[in-house]
Amino acid sequence: MKRTVIAATIILVAIVLISVFAALQLFRKTETPIYVGVEVAYEHGTATDVEVMVDRIRHYANLIVIGSLDISFNETALNETCDYVSNAGLNFIVLFTDSTKYTYSIFDWMSAAKQKYGDKFLGVYRYDEPGGNQIDQGPEILVDNATSYNDAASQYISGLGGLISFYRGYAPQVFTADYALQWFDYECNYSAVFSEFVSNNTREIAVAQCRGATSSFGRDWGVMIAWKYDAQPYIEPSTEMYDDMVSAYKAGAKYVIVFDFPKLNTYGILTDDHFNAIKQF
Repeated sequence: MKRTVIAATIILVAIVLISVFAALQLFRKTETPIYVGVEVAYEHGTATDVEVMVDRIRHYANLIVIGSLDISFNETALNETCDYVSNAGLNFIVLFTDSTKYTYSIFDWMSAAKQKYGDKFLGVYRYDEPGGNQIDQGPEILVDNATSYNDAASQYISGLGGLISFYRGYAPQVFTADYALQWFDYECNYSAVFSEFVSNNTREIAVAQCRGATSSFGRDWGVMIAWKYDAQPYIEPSTEMYDDMVSAYKAGAKYVIVFDFPKLNTYGILTDDHFNAIKQF
């Protein structure tokens, strides 16, 4: 009788342990990855600038956004930069602008990059803040004149949507950051939009504008922590930045990115405290 009870107990414990192990494995497989990193967007940026940033964050972050057009205009510099980021084990996104401004085919480059870098090449960043530019009548508005709100929406979607859909034929994904009209950005076929935590805007609204849109389109979303001030130090204090990162994560953001511009020191506008906040996060 005792042997039967002991055997049954052992079997029951084994079943429980196996179930727990299986559940943990399932959780690991279904857990959504999060990409955390920095956009290096210096004017006249170089491959060395990105490499220095990679060396600083490679042990606690996994994403670099190559946001300097001076790098992407130079195919040799771009290849050197992407090689370094990939070899360091980080993922990357590349900022491109009007394709006619390049001396090489950026579309051929994208196709080759998918083969060369695999999953490390997440995609391209194309057309910065399209919705914000439209709302604030910035230098790159998409709709100059419209007869109605529906007409304005149609022009915005057809103009930007055609461009983004074309890029998606070559890049794994196409991204932008924005502080307005995020729903319409998704309608234009962006893979993911990084809602901006900028100035003193309400973080909950910035999240809702982006996360609400993703529920309609079934896409990913993220947060770009941008300038708080229009003068030095530009970026918010490290304690606030950490809180913003945590808030974005708790809200379900897949991407949490810190915007780094201009280059005030070796690491742009980021201080040791800011790097410690990223590491802590």
